[in-house]
Amino acid sequence: VQTKLREWVSVKDFGAVGDGTTDDTAAFVAALAAHDFVYVPPVVGSSYRITSTITITGTKTLAGPDGGSQAFQHTAIYHDPAATGELFNVTSSEQQGVCIRNMRILGGNGTWAIKSSRSYCRYEFLHMEVYTGGGIQLLSTGIGSSSSKLINCQWVGPASATAYTAYEIDVSGGDVWLYGCTAIRGAIGLNIIQGQTIIVDKCSFNKQTRSPNVSGGPYSSATQFNTAGIKLTGTDYKDAISIRNCYLEALDNAVYVESCESLTIEDNLFQDVGAAGNGGVWTVVGNSAINLVSSAAKNVTIKNNRFVSNSNGASGDPFYGIYFNDAANALYLNDYYEHD
Repeated sequence: VQTKLREWVSVKDFGAVGDGTTDDTAAFVAALAAHDFVYVPPVVGSSYRITSTITITGTKTLAGPDGGSQAFQHTAIYHDPAATGELFNVTSSEQQGVCIRNMRILGGNGTWAIKSSRSYCRYEFLHMEVYTGGGIQLLSTGIGSSSSKLINCQWVGPASATAYTAYEIDVSGGDVWLYGCTAIRGAIGLNIIQGQTIIVDKCSFNKQTRSPNVSGGPYSSATQFNTAGIKLTGTDYKDAISIRNCYLEALDNAVYVESCESLTIEDNLFQDVGAAGNGGVWTVVGNSAINLVSSAAKNVTIKNNRFVSNSNGASGDPFYGIYFNDAANALYLNDYYEHD
């Protein structure tokens, strides 16, 4: 019986209170040091207050009870705005992964909710709303965060204009999967800096825009081409990127590509893209649903997408459903335009 009871522990076994006022940081740290599986029980109407970064090493799972979807998670963690650094720093020299799941993450201090430099990690059913800071960042430092999965996570930024990014992938390896994730408000929904074999499937990106005309906007304080639903940033190596079955709405740029060796964009719905044009705040070339910036965007396949009610710009600024520019080896077929 004792062996069975020791299979997992609760943060409350180590003194966590969960009243929204008591500092529960030390209890979380002690629980994670003591066991590989740590349960975070819900506290009705309250949250666990964390005041400094919790570093997670080794093979660990930190989990609340399953609420069934991103929006209905019973356990809440409050990242104190006065704290320094990210909420969770996931790092280790080991290959085995870490899992953080089934929680609401509130508050935020302008940094990240999760900064991960660990491979084989899973971040599942995390509801970050309203979160003042970036959501989840996968890094190439240390052992790197390849072979990681973000599943059914939701990030909602502040109602004011910010430069926050919901999800960022900067991995030296690959095999990263985003499934069923949502980003609402902020500057960039998903920023891919480097990595290969990255699949973005059944995700939703909404209101990454500088437009004042999008219900309560603007939501981005970034410059024009640093505002996008999905952005492939810079010249670092990016290959075998797949964006499929996604919903992209009320954005300045839906997919903005600075470089990529191989990219597939298929079976997505683009709606009300080019939103900043409605406010007359474009500069140079207007925004586009899919914007392939230069010849560094190579081997691009765009097929079976639907473009609905996208903007035609303002003050003479052009808008394009797809802006090919000098993209190399681009294939385009079976796309549908309605009321563009």
